[in-house]
Amino acid sequence: MSRNCIIVINDMSGSYKKIDEKRLTAAFGEGYDVEVFHMTSEHPFEYRPADRVVVCGGDGTFSRMINRYKEKNTEIVYCPCGTLNETSKRNKDGTGDFLIKDCGEAADKIFSYVLATGTFTPLGYAVDNVFKQKYKAFAYIVNAFKQLKVWRVNAEITCDGDRYEGQYSLIMMLDSPQCFGLHFNKMFCPNDKKMHLLLVKAPRFNGLFGLAEMFFSFFRAFFIGFKKPFSSGKMIFREFSEMTVRTDKEYDFCADGEKWTMPTEFPVRSFDLVPPIRVVMRK
Repeated sequence: MSRNCIIVINDMSGSYKKIDEKRLTAAFGEGYDVEVFHMTSEHPFEYRPADRVVVCGGDGTFSRMINRYKEKNTEIVYCPCGTLNETSKRNKDGTGDFLIKDCGEAADKIFSYVLATGTFTPLGYAVDNVFKQKYKAFAYIVNAFKQLKVWRVNAEITCDGDRYEGQYSLIMMLDSPQCFGLHFNKMFCPNDKKMHLLLVKAPRFNGLFGLAEMFFSFFRAFFIGFKKPFSSGKMIFREFSEMTVRTDKEYDFCADGEKWTMPTEFPVRSFDLVPPIRVVMRK
């Protein structure tokens, strides 16, 4: 029986115009019946059986494809051509092709590198696609000012037996060395089935005073980073294997650049990818 390969190209991704369909077909289509599918806002991709799926897009496109082919035993190849391409930075030395053997799972859905809610997190899904294609990473910088506000997320988190409860301006589950384009998680080790939790407590005040208080925590987290677990009165950073998140209402989370409205209680754990996903860099 012939095998089939679907090459999925997201025409809304940041760098899709640089994609060469002929080279993709030559590289991944030998021995397969090949179909090329172009995703647009009016023409989304729906699941169809395939032996191999080649994903050309950003992290959100990649995450959607993983979920569509979850436990289908389909080979997935990811060719990053988004704006930030955070998933492609999971390789320890930052270069070359590599395999992803595990991802995060929350409420039965897979995220490839981050699931977060709070200050700045809507940046992942709120920036206009046309604006991203034109201005690349600068589009996020411009929109960061729109997201500069104090968030207050009431949450109880049970993490490998430890319990945290309070009001937070940022809750982030991370399976990556970086987020927001900032390489701050120096504890990250590829494919070790460990993720990391970052909690930033909400400030005492709203407005400018609250932002000023929150600035120091965000600077400490994202510009100094973490080489080991950290705990203070305002922030926690640690690794975990399993956790449960409970909130007072449904909140919008950023999952790999997509908006997920999460239930008031959900588990988070590592998910084994079978077969592993191959990430192929632009060369």
